[in-house]
Amino acid sequence: KSQKQEEKSLRVTFKNGDELKFQFKPIRITVNDKDVVRAEDLLSSSISSNSYITLIKAVLDGDQTLLPNPTSVEVSWKLWDHVVAMATRNSSIIIYDDNTDMEITTTGRLLTVRGSAPHGSDGMKFFAHALRVSAPEDQLYDHLVRDLMGFIETSPPDQDFHLGLSGGTSVLGIYKHLLLADVPWHRMHVWQVDERCDLRHGNRLHLQEFLLSFVPIPPENVHLMPVSQEGCGDPSLYSHQLNSIPPLDYVILGVGTDGHTASEFPGSRDLRDGGVIKVIEKEGIVSPRRMTMTLKYLNSCQQKAIIVVGEAKKSILQRIREKEELPVNELIVYNLVWYIEEGLV
Repeated sequence: KSQKQEEKSLRVTFKNGDELKFQFKPIRITVNDKDVVRAEDLLSSSISSNSYITLIKAVLDGDQTLLPNPTSVEVSWKLWDHVVAMATRNSSIIIYDDNTDMEITTTGRLLTVRGSAPHGSDGMKFFAHALRVSAPEDQLYDHLVRDLMGFIETSPPDQDFHLGLSGGTSVLGIYKHLLLADVPWHRMHVWQVDERCDLRHGNRLHLQEFLLSFVPIPPENVHLMPVSQEGCGDPSLYSHQLNSIPPLDYVILGVGTDGHTASEFPGSRDLRDGGVIKVIEKEGIVSPRRMTMTLKYLNSCQQKAIIVVGEAKKSILQRIREKEELPVNELIVYNLVWYIEEGLV
């Protein structure tokens, strides 16, 4: 809690009792009263303690006019590594700043934020580099595409970029935002994460109708799963294609009300194993037979995003937070970002 404006501090209390405290005069950052970063660390990093205090105060006040140099960014991450690690371990943290309460609940890197951000919404931009915040549905898709474009723009411009798209209505909403973005389609490869063996309900129908038919992607860069009017083909054919390249750069997934992701369902039966691709069967769903990337392969991909929209997803989000044995909870969280519609948690 702040005693005086010039002696501002920030206390982060975890629900298991852990406490992280930032004190700015004198500089002291502690976890459970043990020093994490000492004043000597800051002084030896070629930035003065006064400039560091000014920078942190500006962040807390939502002042974006100051841009930290690379050295100060490294120092900041030395602090926030502890926040992210403890948040992942403890499920929730509560941040107190000048009597403003904000609860951050984590699944993957961030599930949602409740309450008001310190000093208004601009204050959250300090956290946004490490964590993703929920938003209304249309803004959610736009946020995801902007994040995707950031990955594309930082990838080598002379190399192909491989994007995996899951089926389902949640992912369908992203197509129009991809059409509006400045995507370098000439070097993009699009892969199906899963497909229905009954092509009357095939995921490729929406993929082609609402996205691929409008973009200048080379035909050889579109990789559809080997499914025909006769049903699912040999999954090893698609596995062979995937194994000929590094793991996909970016994969966009949804989650079902039963906790399935891709076409990995609770209680599904494996029919054919093709390595990183398999054919499954799940009774009681549209097109009971599906072809899907395995969870093991999805975990090998460079970056994963999960979109969650719709009132029907409220209950499954609670089960995910409680760490039930669900397919979606088998995804490795370190490179997974959740994009969740506001109000669902």
